Amino acid sequence: MMDSTFQTACQSIEEISNAIKNKKDNLPQALIKYAQENLNPLTALCQRGVSNEKNAIQDITNAHDDESYHEALFELNNIKLKSYEACKTSMNHSQRRMFLEDMIQVLKNKENEFKTNTDFLLLMAKIYFFRSLLFRPKGRTVPARKIEALKRSEDLIQQIKNKSTDAWRLSGQIFLSLIAINEPYDEEIFEEVVFNIEEQFDMENDPLTVINDIRVLLTGSEQKNFPDFLEKISLKALNNYTEHLNDVFLLMARTAFQKKQIEDTELYLTKSMDEAPAAFADPYWDDLVDFIDLLKTNNCFIWKKAALKAHAVCCEKETEIGNIYLRWYWSRQNKLYDLAFIATESLEDKVMIADSLKSRPCLRFKQLREMSPYINNFDHILNQEDEARDNRYLKKKPSKPRKKLPKKKFTDCQMLDNQWIVVHFYINEFEKKAYALIFYCETGNSAIESFQYTELFRTFISWQEMELPEYHYENNNEALKAINCKKGKYLYQLCREITRTMPFIFEFPENKSILWVPHGFIHRLPLHAAIKEETNGACSKEIFLFEKHESRYLPAWHLLDLKDRQDGNGHTFLKRYTTTLDLLTKENLKYYHYKKRSNRDYFFESLKKNLQTLIIFCHGKANVTNSFQSRLKFDPPITILDILKAKVTIRGCRIFLGACESDMAQPIEFHVDEHLSLSTALLLIGAKEVIAGLCKLWVPTIEKCYFDLLDSNNLSKSLSIWQRKKFKNWNSMSKEEQYLVIYSSAPIRVMGFI
Repeated sequence: MMDSTFQTACQSIEEISNAIKNKKDNLPQALIKYAQENLNPLTALCQRGVSNEKNAIQDITNAHDDESYHEALFELNNIKLKSYEACKTSMNHSQRRMFLEDMIQVLKNKENEFKTNTDFLLLMAKIYFFRSLLFRPKGRTVPARKIEALKRSEDLIQQIKNKSTDAWRLSGQIFLSLIAINEPYDEEIFEEVVFNIEEQFDMENDPLTVINDIRVLLTGSEQKNFPDFLEKISLKALNNYTEHLNDVFLLMARTAFQKKQIEDTELYLTKSMDEAPAAFADPYWDDLVDFIDLLKTNNCFIWKKAALKAHAVCCEKETEIGNIYLRWYWSRQNKLYDLAFIATESLEDKVMIADSLKSRPCLRFKQLREMSPYINNFDHILNQEDEARDNRYLKKKPSKPRKKLPKKKFTDCQMLDNQWIVVHFYINEFEKKAYALIFYCETGNSAIESFQYTELFRTFISWQEMELPEYHYENNNEALKAINCKKGKYLYQLCREITRTMPFIFEFPENKSILWVPHGFIHRLPLHAAIKEETNGACSKEIFLFEKHESRYLPAWHLLDLKDRQDGNGHTFLKRYTTTLDLLTKENLKYYHYKKRSNRDYFFESLKKNLQTLIIFCHGKANVTNSFQSRLKFDPPITILDILKAKVTIRGCRIFLGACESDMAQPIEFHVDEHLSLSTALLLIGAKEVIAGLCKLWVPTIEKCYFDLLDSNNLSKSLSIWQRKKFKNWNSMSKEEQYLVIYSSAPIRVMGFI
């Protein structure tokens, strides 16, 4: 039996049905009565337990072609749209999407019939515009359907010959959305929109209308320099506003800048950042960064201070999110980090800014939602982001997170032993170049090297395109050899290009150890295997960087842990496939606990034991679209998400990871720092060090390598020695032999620092 607290709209629906059936004149009134009743949340169910609203609208749409029916249809949908604007903060993302899509389905069949009807065109334009706001970004990629909805909305507006004030204002918001996502637009039409909004502009309007109008006027003024517009904007009146202060102060700063009042610009910009919203999906952040970019473009001296202040505020907001996984999402705001990186003169501050974007995947909201059952308060934060992106202004004050994230501490490079050279990388898209920030631990000296990365990235992509496809050779060793030889050729070209792009890496003092802290696609480069051609008279030879230096890698500097960590206890060897070399016959493996056909349970039991050494031989696979789903092919598979949510700590353990692609996260876009590999996941739960491969592994080679390194107390040094032996006769090998040995041995590297 239905809860008595619920009301029903069945009587109104019966009146609608009778009006349709008998062609009564009261159809519009019946529809309006029903729509008003349906605004009440308690009027959600009819006597059969489902809403009649959609069925009623469909009945009306299919009714006789009579003017009263058209009038009723418009009346109802206009009321529905107003109810959407009033009630959408109480709806979740899915409910909002379904609400608008239902309206589109009802009305789209009438488009040809009412293509000259001004009210119909404006109504449809509003619906498509609201729908465009709901398309979630994919990292920093703009969904094609969002662009399509915006352009459809603008097309409908342009079909209106005599535009109302509402139509001009809607058109202005559409153009601002297109400009924000760098989508082409008609500049002449936008100029016409700006002039019409300027004619109707009135500071006495309601605050939201004034704010939106000013945003359009300022954008037009910044692009075309219309000084007359600025006279209508009263900074004094805006200063009396008490709501939406972050946007109000930012608009005041933009206005003051256009009026060449630099002191006021700095004042209002600082006030604006002090009121920055909690939600990073709020368009405020894009507007703020674009304005700082405008200041820099115009050589306004306050841009550096503003960029550093904005970066500091951004970092503070990240700690308020209360969850590390969600904060990774904000790397889409990399222009802010790029500007702050350029603004600071301090090399240490550049490292901290660069590290702010290290190893923070840009995941889709759907993928973030997958994590919500395992993380406190996560759904609330995601809903807050949805609301901010859809609505711009939060109608309800978001609750405070249960706890703040601790601020990342910057470890001084001088705390490392004298033998180390630390090289931090940062790809600055704003400048279209990359930087290497170099610290010499012995002397305390530092240096910065900039380089163009376009050709290196192109060569890297060529290798990835060769590496990523699945090849089927059906146990045909000759076919496998041919494929690996071809892959090795592309890897060889990449190792050569690393040196051409970054020649300074061969200028480091010999016998020093290098700790690489990459960024972007540089995470996937075998920097330790860079190749340089040396010429001595008529003779020339190729040398590898690992012949001069041992190397270690960190996904991000904030993962450096210099605390004393005692070794764990015990040794375990987990194996999932049959291999050509049985390491268990070796004398020094007699102390290993061995599971030949290990499953998922054995893996997590091993982690909980906090072993001294864990060897894993199984198949592995990186995930193209969702790093959290990169996996070890146990039964069932073990993903990065599984490892991170296991809540285990392995602070004394070193791991030999013999799985393909276990140190690789496949890139979709080079500018997204997304090195959340299986190796990184194990470092995040406390592993001392992980040795793994950047690509698919050749089982016999990896087994021999790991066997030789098992007793080492310095994996990076021992790996360097092992690789030197493998490449000892490099210059006398045939090309085929070179390609095979570089493919099988060069991509192996050590992650972590001890």
